[in-house]
Amino acid sequence: MSKLGGAILIEPGNWSRLGALSAAAEEAGWDYLLCAEGPFAGWANSVVGSAVMAENTERMTVGTCISIVDYRHAWAAAAAAGNLRERTGDRYVMGF
Repeated sequence: MSKLGGAILIEPGNWSRLGALSAAAEEAGWDYLLCAEGPFAGWANSVVGSAVMAENTERMTVGTCISIVDYRHAWAAAAAAGNLRERTGDRYVMGF
């Protein structure tokens, strides 16, 4: 079965827009939405973006399309992923 979803570039601090976009994507039937980080994504933090998307959805899988491993300590990345996975009811994925 095919899944519908996409990746989104976010601007840091524009979290309300990200929340609205993720809610609209879920309402339109999307199965997942991933966010990017780094210099081509306005230096946004994809883990924070994932948390915002999770807060505004109930069913859709959310996560990072690419988490730049040089930006965070391995333990901090693992802890964030585990905490978000638990908080979202297993709807969070972290891409590297």
